[in-house]
Formats: sequence, C-alpha cells, structure tokens
Amino acid sequence: MPSNFRTSFEGPTLVPLATSGSQLTVRKVTDVTVLDLTGSFNRDQLTQAFREQIQALLGRGAKKFVVNLSQVPYADSSGVGALLGAFKFIQAAGGKCKFFGAPPQVVHTLKTLNLHRIFELFQDETAALSSF
Repeated sequence: MPSNFRTSFEGPTLVPLATSGSQLTVRKVTDVTVLDLTGSFNRDQLTQAFREQIQALLGRGAKKFVVNLSQVPYADSSGVGALLGAFKFIQAAGGKCKFFGAPPQVVHTLKTLNLHRIFELFQDETAALSSF
C-alpha cells in the first residue's frame, strides 16, 4: 500500500506512479468509493496500485465501488485481469463494483471477452452512483 494513502476520505487521494501518465485517484462520494484510473491499464504500476488499493479499502470497510475508466485509452490482458480480479475480490467480500465511462476501445475489449455480461457498465458517474 502506498505510504501516502489517507485513511479518511476528506478529499481525493492521488496515488503517484512512476510510469508516465498513469495515476489512480481514490475519492468518496457519499458511501461509494470512486477509483479514477488515468493512463493505459497494462503491465505497469497502475494495475498493481489498483489491486493494492482495492484490498486496502475493503480492509477499511468499503463495500460500494465505482471504477472510472473514462481516461483509460487501452487495457491489455493484465489490465483486464486486474479489473476482473478486483470485481471478484469485492464480490467475495460482500461488496459491489460498477464501472463507467469506458472508451470504445476498452468496451470492445470487454465485449470480446464477454465481460460486459458480468460487469455493470454505465455511461457516466451519475448513472453508476445512482445504481446502488
């Protein structure tokens, strides 16, 4: 877990990554934890930071998650695997995970793998948040 992760949700928490253009921001909207991903979601620190943050947040009692994919232009097998792993991990812990804003390339990848039938995909944050 990154050492600068705040245990309270007073505002967005940025998880800085060494990879260029990749970042993970964690924020709270009412009782929902929103994870904003930025950059290609592939075999870099973003997938590892994502997994670590999900585990840490579940450990702190978070149960409702929304993942913002709007700034993820590409997801390779590692990135898709991280999304699926987080989804299953959250479900196993009694939580719910929803996704929004996936660009066409990411939606295509998810549809190719039939994950659009497993994941709840929404157009925007408002729709994802109101689905709880």
